[in-house]
Amino acid sequence: MSKDVSGAIPAKFVLPLNMNKLRGRMLYLPGKKQDILLVYDLRSNIEKYYELAKTLHRYGSVTVPDIPGFGGMQSFYKLGEKPDLDKLADYLATFVRWRFKRRQLIIFGHGFGFAVVTRMLQKYPDISKNVNLLVSLTGYGHKDDLNISKAKAAMLRSIYFIASFRVFDLMVRLLFLRKHVLGLVYKSKFIALPQPEKNNAIKSEIRLWRNNDLRTWACASTAKLALDNCNYTVDLPVWHVWVARDPTLHNNLVYQHLKIIYNDVHKVKILRNPNNTNSWNELVTTQIKTQLRKTS
Repeated sequence: MSKDVSGAIPAKFVLPLNMNKLRGRMLYLPGKKQDILLVYDLRSNIEKYYELAKTLHRYGSVTVPDIPGFGGMQSFYKLGEKPDLDKLADYLATFVRWRFKRRQLIIFGHGFGFAVVTRMLQKYPDISKNVNLLVSLTGYGHKDDLNISKAKAAMLRSIYFIASFRVFDLMVRLLFLRKHVLGLVYKSKFIALPQPEKNNAIKSEIRLWRNNDLRTWACASTAKLALDNCNYTVDLPVWHVWVARDPTLHNNLVYQHLKIIYNDVHKVKILRNPNNTNSWNELVTTQIKTQLRKTS
């Protein structure tokens, strides 16, 4: 089941974001207890994470920034720079310093978003000193954590390489990233859903493909397949939410790599991977809620 949440965010909570000459948006749910930063996964936007942000809002102010090239924000390519993992980490560090100054902070990173958070904390240890709680939502630290064959990884790298060229991006947007074409593709994918939910799911996927920069997605996806965050340590413990029998990750390897990076790893198991944005609050388990109450 999937639900389109576009338009569900009250306009007063969506703020303009203009950093390094890149225009984007930021979701901000104000509160009085503590500051919480949520960094989303690949090919996402703030609408997709609104329900999860509302769950975290019970424990403090929540900020969900767009990332350059995602969610409709302008890409680093606009500045003539490549949006690799280090560049995304640099941007996130700039955002944290601008938004939170030297205030104490709680950080949630989802999927690849956690890899960006890790690289930021490795490059800028002064930020880690202000982190009260760090949570990985099905995050990972190394390319070997991904449950993908070498043959498929090689094929995907070739696809991402081609997709990183501007001429390919223009061609795909012209021929394939049209509403009627994407509608036909996702109509069959969501065939089991009731009609209203199917329509919302299709609209959500179309918006994600059209609002996310294809070249940035390709570059970040390539970085995901080459990921190695195990070269530098972070002087923080991490709470890692993982899914039992997750078909996308080797959970044992994820744990081993996180132990190399962080000084302590607290594992929190959930039985199934939430299959839509409205059920993502299941990632904020009882143990995580307990830690949020302790830091408030």
